Amino acid sequence: MKSVTMNRRGGRGALAALAAAGLALTLSAPANAAPAAPQPAPAQDQQYKPTDNFTAKWTRADALKVQANATNTIPAIPQSGTPVTSDEVFLGDAWPLTNLNGDVVKVGEWNVMFSLTNTKALPFHHPDAWAHIGYYYSKDAKNWTYGGNLFPEGTSLGSRTWSGSTTIEGTNDITAYYTAVGATGAAPDHADGQQRLASAKGKIHADKDGVRFTGFGKNDHQILAQPDGVMYQTWDQYKAGQPKTQFPGFRDPWVFKDPKDGNTYMLFHGSKGGNPDANTCSKEDIGDVPAGHEVPEDSKYFVGSVGIAKAKNKQLTEWELLPPLLSANCVSQELERPHFIFKDGKYYLFVDEHRHKFAPGLTGPDGLYGFVGSSLRSDYKGLNGSSLVLANPAEANNQSFAWNITPNGLVQSFLFDRPGGEPGGSFAPTVKFDITGNTTKYAGELDYGYVPETTALSLHPRAGQPTP
Repeated sequence: MKSVTMNRRGGRGALAALAAAGLALTLSAPANAAPAAPQPAPAQDQQYKPTDNFTAKWTRADALKVQANATNTIPAIPQSGTPVTSDEVFLGDAWPLTNLNGDVVKVGEWNVMFSLTNTKALPFHHPDAWAHIGYYYSKDAKNWTYGGNLFPEGTSLGSRTWSGSTTIEGTNDITAYYTAVGATGAAPDHADGQQRLASAKGKIHADKDGVRFTGFGKNDHQILAQPDGVMYQTWDQYKAGQPKTQFPGFRDPWVFKDPKDGNTYMLFHGSKGGNPDANTCSKEDIGDVPAGHEVPEDSKYFVGSVGIAKAKNKQLTEWELLPPLLSANCVSQELERPHFIFKDGKYYLFVDEHRHKFAPGLTGPDGLYGFVGSSLRSDYKGLNGSSLVLANPAEANNQSFAWNITPNGLVQSFLFDRPGGEPGGSFAPTVKFDITGNTTKYAGELDYGYVPETTALSLHPRAGQPTP
């Protein structure tokens, strides 16, 4: 193609004519014009291979930008009219049945959900009662029937069973990924916080009367991964130090297929490996903080991360630990229940955060926090400039927790404390939010516990709320 050099006085008409003729345009300034100021190159999101030794950082400077406002705050739950999901059990962290692409799926005419459960014979906040995973089914994806425990009694690994994810392969083959907490076969003991990533195989059956499961026997359970002590802190390392936080993390497995390379990976909440007393807060961990910002010494014990492992076989029974995708050294103790949604070629990474798990000198509401990158392993940046996506209202910071996002932008959680301080243990209203590039915005509330299949979205607003 020919190239033509023009003085800027040539006018728009001449430029348009040249462009129409297929000529490439190179504009030059008049002879007496001042030299143009150099323009900064556009920021590039550095991409890495999933196996590369690179970890993005959520810095203290980033966390200092966290601020709840009208675009990210969930409405307060009303004082009355809050439904009870089950009369038999309290429910906690919950998640829908999905395929490996992350899509919410139905089995026959039934939607299926899972959650941690706590018998109502014990107080809702009893720490050792959260030992089981229960399941629920519904035709309309909002009126749920409790079906019982997913696993037969005495089959799961660990003394308690904490959250994860559940996938379906083929017609009815189910893999339940969960956190095995404490010593297997021992009585639940809150002082025993060792955690491993586990799975169990079973089958789902659906008919006109509901949903049931078979399998998940003792021989169907296995440990998939344990902390290595280098990238991820072990229970012994934690006990050897003098930590100022509660329990290192190695939990919440979320399994998915990467839309770009087609391989299967597992996200989880981890903690930085090594003796916690040896930690330091580096300049990279702190970031470009305002003048005068102090980093208390005990901040070094807050070393949450988003861990990742790669499947080594098609059966998804062998896994390789990889370096964390994201670290929060000197920022937060926990980056709980990490998971992705994939949109417009970008990777949106979400985690749950408690106010009391921030490092000293930092704060933020209980809420959903998010980051965006252009590949599975990349230099993730906080959504909205601060990472805060959805926050509980200031007057009810413990209102809901354990947010889980579906590909259609619906966010499901459970009620932690009901209005007036009464215990929760039921589904919270589902929330909708919109994503545009690197920003998100609260877009309304739907029915309590409303989580429809991804391909059949029909919005049902909560009473008194506008349709999003």
